[in-house]
Amino acid sequence: MTQTRSRPKAAPRASFRGDIEGLRALAVLLVLVGHAGSQFIPGGFVGVDVFFVISGFLITGLLVEELDRTGRISLVGFYARRAKRLLPAAGLVLLVTLLLTYLFLPKVRFSNTAWDVVSSALYVMNWRLAEQSVDYMFVDQAPSVVQHYWSLSVEEQFYLIWPLLLLGLAVLGGRRRLRRGVLMVGFAVVALRSFAWSVFLTSADRAPAYFVTTTRIWELALGGAVAIAGARLHRTPRALAVVLAWSGLVTVVASAWPLLIVADYRFGELSASARLAVVALSAVPAVLTYHFVENPIRRSQTLHWQPAQALGIGALSTATAVIAGLLFQLTVWSPARPPLSTSAVPPLGGSSASAGAPAPAGPPGAAVLRKSPRGDHAGRPVDRVDSINPDPLVAAKDVPATTRTNCHVQQNSSEPLTCVYGVKDASYTVVLAGDSHAAQWLPALEAVAVQRKWRVVTHTKSSCPFLAMEVALDGRPYTSCTEWNQRVRDQLRADPPDLLLVGNSHYLTVRDGELVTRDAHDILATGLRNTWREMTGIGVPVVVLRDPPYHRRDPVECVSANPDRLTRCAPPRDELLAAGGGIAQERAAEGQPGVHLVDLNDAICPTDRCAAVIGGVLVYRDTNHLTATYARTLAPRLDSALAAAGTRGS
Repeated sequence: MTQTRSRPKAAPRASFRGDIEGLRALAVLLVLVGHAGSQFIPGGFVGVDVFFVISGFLITGLLVEELDRTGRISLVGFYARRAKRLLPAAGLVLLVTLLLTYLFLPKVRFSNTAWDVVSSALYVMNWRLAEQSVDYMFVDQAPSVVQHYWSLSVEEQFYLIWPLLLLGLAVLGGRRRLRRGVLMVGFAVVALRSFAWSVFLTSADRAPAYFVTTTRIWELALGGAVAIAGARLHRTPRALAVVLAWSGLVTVVASAWPLLIVADYRFGELSASARLAVVALSAVPAVLTYHFVENPIRRSQTLHWQPAQALGIGALSTATAVIAGLLFQLTVWSPARPPLSTSAVPPLGGSSASAGAPAPAGPPGAAVLRKSPRGDHAGRPVDRVDSINPDPLVAAKDVPATTRTNCHVQQNSSEPLTCVYGVKDASYTVVLAGDSHAAQWLPALEAVAVQRKWRVVTHTKSSCPFLAMEVALDGRPYTSCTEWNQRVRDQLRADPPDLLLVGNSHYLTVRDGELVTRDAHDILATGLRNTWREMTGIGVPVVVLRDPPYHRRDPVECVSANPDRLTRCAPPRDELLAAGGGIAQERAAEGQPGVHLVDLNDAICPTDRCAAVIGGVLVYRDTNHLTATYARTLAPRLDSALAAAGTRGS
């Protein structure tokens, strides 16, 4: 069945299918325009689904035709054709992506991009993105420069297994007429199982379900079934076929989104029209790649007669991209300074630096600020500082203990995780509940708890506020959040703590299965107020930690790219405070007995522009989370605020 010859007879030239190439072009255009501006084509992502069906149709048709013609499938020949058509061009795009990253993107993106390139070169990028989609560490990171390789990874995995499946089914089928029936049954089994899994996983965990191969195989199998069952269509007129072919080929190769990612970073968030212009410009390198890389290799007579050499070129292209990605890691290697230890932070009640002390002189972080920090020059944006801690290269890892110890519930789980910090056998218990915006306060709360001899219990979940109301995640009801909230509130009612601390970002809510967008802050405030009233009703005082400023542009990337121009990384305070969950929190807490609002934002953004570095400490680890190091320096201020709220001391 798998016999090959050193000089195989040339297969009959496949008739050109302009209709298929045109449909392929339309599918890719849907994806490209959808990425450039979702308001133009909100459902542009369906182009990926169409593309998978087309691939299944074409590949199955070629393999079945060879099987009917020769009685066998040449695996070497098949893999050689795929290798010479796809791998050199794909490898070249990955190498150019590394170059673009080095030239135009901040250094903090280098390491992840390098691993993304390695994953793309090995055609497992879809699995990497699926893993990251539910990983709290990656939720707020910028999109990968090679994110588009996830669909190519699915196809390459399909190319590896599909010929083997066809061979197995062909052996079972025997004669040609029976063989086609067996193939259809086999495709149906594969498609139905994959479709059922896709439906289940999409409802249970939508983010990874989009990327994994197992939820996509049914689309490829459907295309294969159409290839066997469908009648041959009339050929498209040659003139139209040429136009459609060019459209398909150009747009397929033009799917280098790296240009969109780079343009977004270099020029800020682009308008939809500007993004469309970038997509149009991407046709230039696409055409060059098609003419000078893909066609010469694909049409090489030497490689046609010697498929082993074609496989060698494909392997070399893959190996080159993998090695380049691994070596690219050396560009970011440095003895990066680790985050400050707890002992480096002044003890509670320690003195602050005098007004006007230049950063980073004096104690670290917020400790350089005076007691009333609003307007303090020590917190004003400056172009240069002597040192930055944590180093921007490791800032993403400067996280609270809930993340380091896997005590932060991920999006796909509804089971509460109870973790204890501070003085574990203390009689006074404080519960910290909410999303990652609540969890970010744990480093400061831990320091307070040790000083006051408190027992701290955490209940935190990714993208899930402590709220007795259904919220949305990616525009859909966040079911696991609703279930998690119910279980946590049941636990708190059964065993009330002495104090409840809550924090949250902004969320859209869901009513009767529909997303509520009007009066979003007021509706969220109502839900928060009712939830907190439930807790105060059982005698539990509630302290609300007002949401910190919410950046639009990642300050870590900005600091990495502008170490001598840090004032470029200082957006207006009013703009940042208007985002996030703070507005709804303020409205919900107003006039409610037993609920106290703690607002430490004057120590996070003391002046009219929010400095990225205060007291030698990087304030944020991404657009909307404080570094654990800076949060820890807020401990004395949190302690004072909690004392003012009437909480019990040591």
